[in-house]
Amino acid sequence: MTIALHPLLKFAAGAPPHSCTFQELNYLNLLAEALRAVAFSAELAAQTQQLMQLLVYLNFNSFRFFSFCVQVYREKLAETDRVTDQIGKAACLSKKLIRHW
Repeated sequence: MTIALHPLLKFAAGAPPHSCTFQELNYLNLLAEALRAVAFSAELAAQTQQLMQLLVYLNFNSFRFFSFCVQVYREKLAETDRVTDQIGKAACLSKKLIRHW
């Protein structure tokens, strides 16, 4: 969640007068609304999945977010021992990611 909040915190910490385009302001507003909706999700795993899907949908470009996604997928792949199962799971995860892109 800290990664997703970074653009909002950066905007809030900007010294006045802070110039911002309407598109940037609209993006920050969409991000804030979506984060509020995700924050009330009951289960942490569901919350993480929703947050990842949301950030991909919003085209959230951040190296820290990319690294986080890679870490989550590595952990999911490590749950299975067989390489063929890991390949199948990786294909499924990539399809989910692309579907929300």
